[in-house]
Amino acid sequence: MKNKNLNNQAGFTLIETFVAITILLIAVLGPLTVLSRSIVSSTFAKNEITAYYLAQSSLEDVLNYQKSDLASCSGVDSCSDDVWLGDLTRCLDDTGCDISTNASTFQVSINTCNSNKCTFVKRTPDGVYSSISNITANSSYGVNETSREFYRKVKIIPEDTDGDGKSDSAKVEVSIRWDNGVLGERSFVLSTYIFNYLTN
Repeated sequence: MKNKNLNNQAGFTLIETFVAITILLIAVLGPLTVLSRSIVSSTFAKNEITAYYLAQSSLEDVLNYQKSDLASCSGVDSCSDDVWLGDLTRCLDDTGCDISTNASTFQVSINTCNSNKCTFVKRTPDGVYSSISNITANSSYGVNETSREFYRKVKIIPEDTDGDGKSDSAKVEVSIRWDNGVLGERSFVLSTYIFNYLTN
């Protein structure tokens, strides 16, 4: 008689249990996948916006430096040829330079890059991005693979627009590279032009 009662008891079969667990896993893992992708996307967006503002900051530093340099010229002839670029001539070769302004003193510094040393832009503990000069880099782009900070390079290309053999304008290119974790290394170039408005 005991055997009859055991056979008539209702319960879940093994197949029903596996189906329930599968449905539960799909319901939990779906949103977790979306969440992890959104975290990666937001990190990518944050880094890209930061890189754009760091490049824009260098362009503004070049423009401000060039305008203050031209304002100090005593006459048109003293600012002719490549002299009008002043210390920006350090940025003329392919290795480039980094230009940054000290947040507390507002002094502009120009740091020349070479093949294995250049400038990182790193976030300080107080949340400000600051250039750190002459850090030896581990990769060919100058990015320390473990730091995932930004690498910034300014290059100035003089141009002779009126054909007189003297540069009266220059193209300013700021290239930014950074390691974006699982998305790999990213880079872009932001450019503008500066002009010697004191030429004949």
